[in-house]
Amino acid sequence: GGAAWGHAQTLVHPGCVWAVGCDAETGDLASACHDGTLRIFTRRASAVAGGEEIAAWEASVAAAASSGRSKVDVASLPSWEADRFNMSGPSEGHVQLFRREEDGVAIATQWSSASGTWTVVGVVADGPSEDDSGMVDGVKFDHVYPIEIDVPGGSVKTLQIGYNTGMNPFVAAQTFIDKHELDQGYLHQVADYISKRAGAGGVTLGGAASSSAPPAPTSSSSSSTPPAPTLRRLPYEGAPLRADSGLARASLDKILARIDAAAASRPATDAVRTALPALRDLCDVLLRTSRYHSSTLPQPALDALLAGLRAPAAWPSAEAFPLADLCRLAALHPDAAGGAGRQWSADAAGAVCDRCAGDDVPPENVPVAVTGLRFLANVLAACPAEADAARFLTAADKFAASPNKTVRLCVSAVALNAAHALRARTAPSPPDARAALYRLAASVLRAGRVYEAEPATRVLVACGTGLWVERRDGGAGTAAAERDAAVAALRAADLAGFGTAATEAAEDIGRLLA
Repeated sequence: GGAAWGHAQTLVHPGCVWAVGCDAETGDLASACHDGTLRIFTRRASAVAGGEEIAAWEASVAAAASSGRSKVDVASLPSWEADRFNMSGPSEGHVQLFRREEDGVAIATQWSSASGTWTVVGVVADGPSEDDSGMVDGVKFDHVYPIEIDVPGGSVKTLQIGYNTGMNPFVAAQTFIDKHELDQGYLHQVADYISKRAGAGGVTLGGAASSSAPPAPTSSSSSSTPPAPTLRRLPYEGAPLRADSGLARASLDKILARIDAAAASRPATDAVRTALPALRDLCDVLLRTSRYHSSTLPQPALDALLAGLRAPAAWPSAEAFPLADLCRLAALHPDAAGGAGRQWSADAAGAVCDRCAGDDVPPENVPVAVTGLRFLANVLAACPAEADAARFLTAADKFAASPNKTVRLCVSAVALNAAHALRARTAPSPPDARAALYRLAASVLRAGRVYEAEPATRVLVACGTGLWVERRDGGAGTAAAERDAAVAALRAADLAGFGTAATEAAEDIGRLLA
């Protein structure tokens, strides 16, 4: 006791360090840096890196030091108190910065796919950038902004987007998405980020400035239109939620073990049983996330999964839910989200909807509800154009009053992703989809205090986005009965305790209806 602790050495890094570990036997220190690099520092001469590696490290540190501290535009960050319920991470462990309202500082958070929530990691105390001009691919821009993209394997890659003053943010965002072959669903998120950083006034597609509210529907019998209301929570502008937890060898082995056990009692000619080797190949492809850009899913495995889901007599729902769980992960692979794979996703999702509607699946069936709804949410996220939103929402409605928290989160994910898909449409939204969205919202609101703040807020934002889309599309006369029922349920609901985001979403709905 009484030993004095002092400063022994400073290990400089080119970016923020998120985690540090120590080997008790060797004394080695490991650091996980914001630049996506894991570094090990050692006193053991036999383990020291070569001169080239050390020189690269020193150069990266020097470059970071010469450019000053990492700068964070705190004012442009989403609000921790108000916005975290409307945002989701694209993958497990994704790091997101928020602005904490109570003290105006930036905080770093990580996304948990299992709980669907953000966890605070720490405070980021950096000041705003004063001069953000620069070059991207040899082209000079008035502003150059960093954008972090999750890449397979859990690491983060920082890309740069160039923007000139007066440029349409949506044009800049679309160019950036095309260049880096990103998900089209990020268009609004990137454009909004540019607008906030550059101080643009919410420019919409076409170049006209507007608020976040939709234009009021026009009428040939009137020369004026009512002003669009100013909204705080609507429409939903975040990325769609993706259920990608379990993409690990141990989890996939458990899914395969359940399928193997069930297939053992099936005839030798059963489609799933004969395709067990192909299903193992499918899992191998899904695990190699770093090769998603070039890999393809084995078609025999996809065909077998679809055949099993379409055969309730051979594969009752009590044994078929692992098939849906494997479909959930396959749906996020680019091969299933594009080209011919989109039709497989749509067909498999339709089979899951049929399963959910069946009498052998009561609302209390948690395994079928969780795996099925997560799969439907992923299809809405990956290929919204092929997704039958009305059927998906109807399937989710069956489980709206579930006593299980995970099921309630899955119900809200389907609602939010369906609303995201409706908002992204360039053609008028289908009335049956909006009607199904309103019915689901009414079911959730009638369930009352069964719901926690986060899933309740998601559903309120989804319902309000449906109303926003209806106003945008000039379809005030469609889905009227379902809309009125949802509004009545909202007016009768007790939102106390659901938080600021839920209250503001409800107030936005009132403004849209005014």
